Amino acid sequence: MGHPQSLLLFLLILLFSIFRLSDLYPEDEDLGKGYMVLELRGVPKQRENYIEIKCDVVGGEFPEIYGKSAFLKVYGVESLEFRKVGIEANVKVRKGGIFLSASYRDIKAIYPKEKGIRDRLIEKAEQSIRDKEVSSLFLTYLFGEEQDVLPLRVQSSFGLTGLIHLLVVSGSHVTLIALMLSKAAPYRYGIFLSLLGITLYVFLLVPHEPPILRAYVMLFLALFVKLFYRRPDILGLLFFSGSLILLFYPHYIKSYSFWLSFFATLYLILSLRNTEVIKNFLNMKFKVKAWYYLFISFWSSLFAFCGTAPLVASFSLVAPLSIVATPIVAPFFIPFTAYSLLEVVSSFNLPTFPLEVLGKLIIKLVNTLSSLEFTFMSSTSLEKAIFIETLGAFALYFLKDWWKLLAFGPLVLLLF
Repeated sequence: MGHPQSLLLFLLILLFSIFRLSDLYPEDEDLGKGYMVLELRGVPKQRENYIEIKCDVVGGEFPEIYGKSAFLKVYGVESLEFRKVGIEANVKVRKGGIFLSASYRDIKAIYPKEKGIRDRLIEKAEQSIRDKEVSSLFLTYLFGEEQDVLPLRVQSSFGLTGLIHLLVVSGSHVTLIALMLSKAAPYRYGIFLSLLGITLYVFLLVPHEPPILRAYVMLFLALFVKLFYRRPDILGLLFFSGSLILLFYPHYIKSYSFWLSFFATLYLILSLRNTEVIKNFLNMKFKVKAWYYLFISFWSSLFAFCGTAPLVASFSLVAPLSIVATPIVAPFFIPFTAYSLLEVVSSFNLPTFPLEVLGKLIIKLVNTLSSLEFTFMSSTSLEKAIFIETLGAFALYFLKDWWKLLAFGPLVLLLF
């Protein structure tokens, strides 16, 4: 299936998902009070007279919200030291988000959470990595723990530099792991090893969030096609993987993380498509391959920003510094990832010193770059953001070589 057919399928599934949303998500409704079983995620945030924490609904009296994420407020308590709880809470749905509120008296049961491979490895990592900053970076980056486990200073630095995307477990993680594993064995065996490795990583070690699921499906299909010595249509696989995810998880149509990952990947693919003149120019200009890869990294970072800035602007500050910061910081995550995988495979029986040195170096570099803070706010709506990004993607598809820079034209709409 070529990318025109895959695009048509994606658009049809997109429309189908919109119609299904009314059945899957009650719109702006108070569902009342009822008993629920919740798995708590991240670090509770303390407010004046309550704490707030993200959670997943895993059971209870509201089957329509099973398996979905929610925000829980618990009044009259300063901390929660457990990870799975049975509680009677008020349930409200607002714009597709689920909001729960309860008093500490409404906590009816505390469940011991069964420890899987992921939980045991996280405990082992916390015991083995002595530096707490590096430990939190490791858990956020490799295991997809909530970013609020990071110290506030580190969170702020990644935000100001626009490098939060490096911490969100997504396609870059899966692709990097697949590339490393593919080099560990001859061609076909390397691909089999990659398929096995990314499957274990996605289904055993990280939360099943929209970006990681879409990226996994896309990469798995690409590797499978390569097994037969055929060149995969990457653009077609992007649309097809998006279609599969929305078919089984139609509520992801309201997920910012899904669309950020989708548009970032779309713009990266389109930015490198039909660029033969640029490639020939660079090969003639730069005899050293390193300079060629350096240019491509900045080129890719430029268009990844173009593909995500409007969406980010609809709910947060936009940090153009990421265009420069990403190519500078991302290479340090390569050895960090490689040694992290060795630690996981060895169950943390290797010395953690190299990991801590690399982690401290990354944190120091991000903190330094954050002093160059440059951000702006836009009142862009979600609908306007999607229109801008779709318009830019349409232009990128038809433009060639240096003319692709004209795809930045729609971004001007952010200022108005």
